[in-house]
Amino acid sequence: MYFNVDQTVSDPLALLGALRAHDAFAQIEIDAAAGTVRVLGQLGVKQAKAAFAQVGLDAQPMGDSPAAHVSGGSTCCGHCA
Repeated sequence: MYFNVDQTVSDPLALLGALRAHDAFAQIEIDAAAGTVRVLGQLGVKQAKAAFAQVGLDAQPMGDSPAAHVSGGSTCCGHCA
């Protein structure tokens, strides 16, 4: 699932640690420029939001794809082509 972060992730390692405390094997991708964090693992939205809060961030779930990929009425980002 993707999360939209309301501010810059100033300490990505702290965020990784907080998220991995809930799921040690989660795959986590932080895109500081886009303000998105992708979390693939066993933790739920409540656990992920608690991890974000632990490091002083507010994040809103965006589902399984980032809204940034939506353009012209299509959700296709062109990555597969």
